[in-house]
Amino acid sequence: MIAELSLAATQQGLQRLVLEGAEGIERWVRGDARADAATRLAVYARAYRLRLLEALGKDYPALAAYLGAEAFEGLGRAYLDAHPSDTPSLRWFGRRLPEFLRRAHPFAARAELSEIAQWEWMLGEVFDAPDASCVSVDALAALPAAAWPALRLAFVPARRRLELRCNAPALCRAVQTQPALPALAWSRAPKPWLIWRDAQLEVRWRSLDPVETIALDAACGGACFAEVCATLAERVGEDAAPLTAASLIKRWATDGLIADLDDEMS
Repeated sequence: MIAELSLAATQQGLQRLVLEGAEGIERWVRGDARADAATRLAVYARAYRLRLLEALGKDYPALAAYLGAEAFEGLGRAYLDAHPSDTPSLRWFGRRLPEFLRRAHPFAARAELSEIAQWEWMLGEVFDAPDASCVSVDALAALPAAAWPALRLAFVPARRRLELRCNAPALCRAVQTQPALPALAWSRAPKPWLIWRDAQLEVRWRSLDPVETIALDAACGGACFAEVCATLAERVGEDAAPLTAASLIKRWATDGLIADLDDEMS
């Protein structure tokens, strides 16, 4: 006869089995002609890991397509062993994968894996980021000239900036639109990219040229318009810097990147 366990003890024992492979709960589980206790419990343990691997594949479809099903499953199991799920939501289970791929053997030897993973995770972050109202081009045009030197921009939370050496964006786009992935390609130097969610709730991205990169990084760091112009002057010259900065701000507003304006006069 099997002695009774409290509900709490049963739950804790099953949790240890699923998360750690711990033994001991089998003696508290009834078997029958169809399956003994160990087989019944193994169903739960396997299903848990398979569900996490499935979630990882949904978060990283391009990485899964690039590696192939078998290799991606091996990667996923290695990641699960290193980083067991620690949140109630599956949404955040894969958040450490880019860093894991940068450091863990043998994945660290293939730099494209972490770059593809970083790109895909940021796409998901941008999609899930909080909503924010966007400043229109008309609102910029309505600012008095005297307000521009001290103007500071607040950017929407649904944006990310990163640098890549491989063609991860092309690989990710191909998963959605093409029957086959393009060949892996590398640039000589890291290329800056911007990812954001526009007013139509569509996730967009584009590469940044050096001038926009300098201006965007300065503005996102809290620099006012005059400070952005001073930074740009080193590259485009003092005469061209104000018009260049104003044109970029107009583009950011058109893209839906600016959430608020602080001109210190309002």
